[in-house]
Amino acid sequence: MKVELSPFDREFAVFNGSSLDLGEDIAVIGSSGRLRDNPLGAEIDEHEHIVRFNRAPMAGWEDMVGSRETVRCMNNGVWQCREFSRGGFTQTNTDFAKSVKDQIAICYGFKKAFDAGLKNIDESNRIGRLRVENTNKLKAAAGYKGPGELTIGLFFILTCVNAGVVPHLYGFDIERDRIRDHYWEERSPNSPYHKPNIEKLFFRKLHKVGSVIIHE
Repeated sequence: MKVELSPFDREFAVFNGSSLDLGEDIAVIGSSGRLRDNPLGAEIDEHEHIVRFNRAPMAGWEDMVGSRETVRCMNNGVWQCREFSRGGFTQTNTDFAKSVKDQIAICYGFKKAFDAGLKNIDESNRIGRLRVENTNKLKAAAGYKGPGELTIGLFFILTCVNAGVVPHLYGFDIERDRIRDHYWEERSPNSPYHKPNIEKLFFRKLHKVGSVIIHE
C-alpha cells in the first residue's frame, strides 16, 4: 500500500517555492560513532525515505548505516563545494555535492547560498531548501528554548515534527557524557554556534512524548 504523503510546512522547507512532500516513513541518519556500537544498516534500509547529512559516507559502512538514501541534506559549505579541512575532519571531498544524483538534494542555508551552489547540483535531483532564516519560528513552534543555531539534523527533525511526521532517528547522541565523534572519523571540537548537550536533552524529550523514535 502506498504511503500517503504529508506536507512539510512551507514556512520551513520548500521545493520550487511550494511545500516539500515526503512520506510518513522517514529514517534520519546522524553521524555519531554510536553507529559502530550497534550496526543497524539492514533495518535502516527498510525505511521508505532515508535522510543523510553533508558528506557522511555509505560506501564501506553499509552494515552500520545502510546502503540506500533518498534525501541528502547539505549545509552551505558542502552545497557550495567549499574546501573544508579543519583539524579533526578527514572527509574533505570538496566535490561531494556534485556526486549526489537521482534523489532529493536539500540545502540548509539562506537563499543566497542556495542559489550560489545550484550549479553544483545534478539535474537528476529534486531540489529543496531548509529555510534557516526562519529558525526562531521553528524553535517556537517546537518549543525548543536552546540558544544559538540549530544543527542541520535538529532543523530537519523539527521540520518533520512540525509537519506531524514521526521520524526514526539513527546515529544521534543522547548521552551528555559521550564525546562527539563520527562513525568514519574523529571530529574537530564542537562548533561555538551549536549547543549539542541542549539538543541531546531535547531529543530525549521528543522521544519521551512520541514525536520521534530513537533507535539505539
